[in-house]
Amino acid sequence: MKKLLLLIAVGLTTAISTKAQTVIGSGGNGGNSTVNFTLGEAFISGGATTSAQITQGFQQPNLWGVKLEEQELFELKAYPNPVASFLTLESAFPIEEPHKLFLYSAEGKLILESSLTENAMQLDFSNYAAGTYTLIVNDSERQVASFRIIKAK
Repeated sequence: MKKLLLLIAVGLTTAISTKAQTVIGSGGNGGNSTVNFTLGEAFISGGATTSAQITQGFQQPNLWGVKLEEQELFELKAYPNPVASFLTLESAFPIEEPHKLFLYSAEGKLILESSLTENAMQLDFSNYAAGTYTLIVNDSERQVASFRIIKAK
């Protein structure tokens, strides 16, 4: 009797696991919008903006290319953190064009604007109150680095 129940259980498990999945798809265009769907397809991921659409899965009605902008490598170290008096900024690569430095208080107030023109420089924090500061580094076009700096007592 136990053998018979075991045989039936194995047979049912095999029958259930070998059933093929049915995928049904359809689509249409109604004026300015397009609708596509598939029943039985798991949604993996996707996203859209006003100018681009990204879909991933079995049915992809629109394929879009993505242009990636090449960015220069920029590596900057800020130490010691937390800082007591002087914060050292050190670039791993030569600074070819001046970079702008902006130091903001925890309240968002701009308290220092300076330029980074050499591979290493120091910022004097001795006159600032203890707290958290944000250091933003921009090149001529965009932000290239940001740091959360803690000023010790």
